[in-house]
Amino acid sequence: MNLGFVFCLVGMAFASSVSEEQRNGLVAFYHSLDGPNWDVKTNWLVGDPCGPGNQWFGLYGSNNAPCTDEITSISLVENGLRGTIPDIFAPFNATKSVVFSNDDILGQIPDSLFTMESLKILELSYLKLDGTLPTTIGTSSALESLRISGQESNVVKYITGTMPTTMGNLTNLRILDLGKTGITAPLPSEISYLTRLEYLTFYKALYFPNGSAPFPDFPCSFSELTSLVISYSSYSSSIPNCLGNLSKLEVLKLEDNKLEGILPTDIGNLVSLSILGLSGNSLVGTIPRNWETLTSLSVYDLSVNSLSGILPAGLGRLVSLQSLSLNNNNFSGPIPLEWRSLNSLLSMFLGSNRLQGRIPLFLCEYEVLQELYLQDNLFEGPCPSCIENMTNLRYISLSDNALGGSLPVLENLTLLKRASFGGNSINGSLPEVLPSSLEQFLVDNNRLTGTIPSSW
Repeated sequence: MNLGFVFCLVGMAFASSVSEEQRNGLVAFYHSLDGPNWDVKTNWLVGDPCGPGNQWFGLYGSNNAPCTDEITSISLVENGLRGTIPDIFAPFNATKSVVFSNDDILGQIPDSLFTMESLKILELSYLKLDGTLPTTIGTSSALESLRISGQESNVVKYITGTMPTTMGNLTNLRILDLGKTGITAPLPSEISYLTRLEYLTFYKALYFPNGSAPFPDFPCSFSELTSLVISYSSYSSSIPNCLGNLSKLEVLKLEDNKLEGILPTDIGNLVSLSILGLSGNSLVGTIPRNWETLTSLSVYDLSVNSLSGILPAGLGRLVSLQSLSLNNNNFSGPIPLEWRSLNSLLSMFLGSNRLQGRIPLFLCEYEVLQELYLQDNLFEGPCPSCIENMTNLRYISLSDNALGGSLPVLENLTLLKRASFGGNSINGSLPEVLPSSLEQFLVDNNRLTGTIPSSW
């Protein structure tokens, strides 16, 4: 027998697929992030991190399977990590994805994360990182998805400072999500070089040292954009008309800024739009007529603005709508008959306007409706008795109108949790039976008579 050949085979069988430098880095990572107290730490510190039957938890190879030769993905999510991320990633040149999320990870983002030659996906979400974005961020030329965010439950914005101009080098980037950070606005003009972006989110993400800033035009450069979310910031001025040129846009959310002026008619060009959220601004004027072409919309939210005029009849063409929110504006007139076709609605919020006339009975034909809020308007006439047929209803508020008649029968609405009819002119007696699911029932300031039923 050729002993040299046998020795060669034995050597191959025990050759590590992970370099000593990589293993040492992973060991340092484990200790820096309180590895002994992780929720799952299978095989960590034992042998070869990618050895057969010995793979360390959270290290993956091709096809997202446990690594057997090289580490192409590192993913540890909601696993009890606590501490800082050590700067150990430079040797991981074959790693394409790094994901750390929903843990108590503190400190600065290591520079070496952005020197990984093959890195395409980096997610550091719902963490407690601080400091600034490293200037080395611009060296990650292969990066396609970058998500960095703080924790939603914490009001502190951890990542601060200005966005590095080197961000403009990430020309392969398709996803950029920076939520719950404190990056200083305005953003550098170099961000407009990211022309392949499909998903852009700044949710509670920007700090405005001067209190506010004009809404930027740079999103209009991103012709591939399908989702644009810039919410809970302090952008002022009007909504740029050029957003109407983003023909692939499916999600547009600009809620809770300081936007003013009228609604751009060019938004009516976004025929692929499924979610529209412009609530919590200072927008005025009427809803443009050509917005009735947005027939792909499932969520339509213009609430908490200063919009006026009558409710557009053409909105009845948006038969895919599941949520309609126009509350806290200055709309007037009746609910249009053309809205009868909106029978996919799950929620309708029209409260706190100046709507008039009778509550249309076709609302009771919305078979899947779960939430109906018409409070604080000028509706009159009898309270619709057909409410008793709305068996999917969870919440209803008709309070503070001028409704008369008697209370609707509610006992068959077995999913109903809250019902408010207060502040009207409803007469008659209180119902003997209420659904057992009911948590709140408000009928104050009416003309009801009799006693409180003993069955309550």
